[in-house]
Amino acid sequence: MSQELDAQLRKLESLILASSTGFWHGYDTTLMVGLKALLDSRESPTWMKSLDGTVLYVNPAFCKRFDIHPEDYLGRAERDTDDNPCVSSWAANDRKVIRENIEQTFHELLPDGSMILCRKWPVRIDGETVGVAGEMVNGPGAAE
Repeated sequence: MSQELDAQLRKLESLILASSTGFWHGYDTTLMVGLKALLDSRESPTWMKSLDGTVLYVNPAFCKRFDIHPEDYLGRAERDTDDNPCVSSWAANDRKVIRENIEQTFHELLPDGSMILCRKWPVRIDGETVGVAGEMVNGPGAAE
């Protein structure tokens, strides 16, 4: 399903980039709102970070699983959470995805000691990697 969604997003991106009319700008905005609604409705905790590790997006399932409020988490960088020993391994996996520029799956340790399986992939805009996104594939709080 992920590959199908990625293919559709690439088609839409090429259509948007091919036109500079006002229609496509409005369409672009509508698409982004629709994509946010789609991600917000997912049962799996899902997130996106910039290249420097700044959290750009977390969905409601992520907030529920980790008992956080988005406004307290968004805009924070990994360097802001140095007190969490799990962060360095998460960041290393993020850097690996960005460096190798392919989707990968990792077992990651959570602060509560539980292990989860995370799928992570590079986020690209206009062919340039701008961040990393991920989702919990299984484990506590993931849609199984």
